[in-house]
Amino acid sequence: MSVAALAAVAAIPALALGALSVVAQGRVDEGSPPPAPSSTVANPVVPMTTPLLSMRRAPGSLATAKRRDILSGALGGLIGSVDPSSCMAIGTGRSLVASVNPTKPVIPASNLKVIVAAAAADILGPDTVFTTRVVGAAPVNGVVQGDVYLVGGGDPVLSEAWYAQPNAVRKRPPLHATSVEALADSLKAAGVTTITGSVVGDGSRYDDERHPPGWGASVTSTGDGVPVGALVIDDSMTENFARFVVRTTPR
Repeated sequence: MSVAALAAVAAIPALALGALSVVAQGRVDEGSPPPAPSSTVANPVVPMTTPLLSMRRAPGSLATAKRRDILSGALGGLIGSVDPSSCMAIGTGRSLVASVNPTKPVIPASNLKVIVAAAAADILGPDTVFTTRVVGAAPVNGVVQGDVYLVGGGDPVLSEAWYAQPNAVRKRPPLHATSVEALADSLKAAGVTTITGSVVGDGSRYDDERHPPGWGASVTSTGDGVPVGALVIDDSMTENFARFVVRTTPR
């Protein structure tokens, strides 16, 4: 066989491999998505609305100092209205801005309500329900033999209908009051028509301390120092609470 014939035979495998490579490349190209067209969008020019020397661009320390100055200037009228028998202290963060008689001891009064409400919301949670129960023997033909017990669950807004409205006794009645009349209606709905005994108030859920030991008669004898307990009706502001024979042993 001549040299030319040998070269031709040797070239056949190379040509075959080259053809397979072209076919494979073609299949890959056919299966690949076409490249996304490239485009360039120029950024729109946005005019600067905040001046270069505005306090909004100032460092935090300068902004804090400016806020203090603004707050201090706004407190002028309030500071002048605090008399010698009162005290006031206002700050931002951990820094005191203004004060009047800051070390003077005074009665906190209704400011304590904020602390009590915050502690109750944190410890008890917003889903806590105070339940007042009516307990007694099952009625027979509508008659309950013996006593019926009103077991207090610590509801602080248990109120009669008249008390839950603005009136001479309570200019600011409780919000979202629990109706005492609803308890009576529940007895009627259960078929009770007569109770042969007494309605006994059971406040044993809490202890029998009605006032803090440091409160004197000048506080406890006024409307600002009413007794507290697990069973309190109308904020203990009326004589209705005295109708109950309050027991301290659990029912």
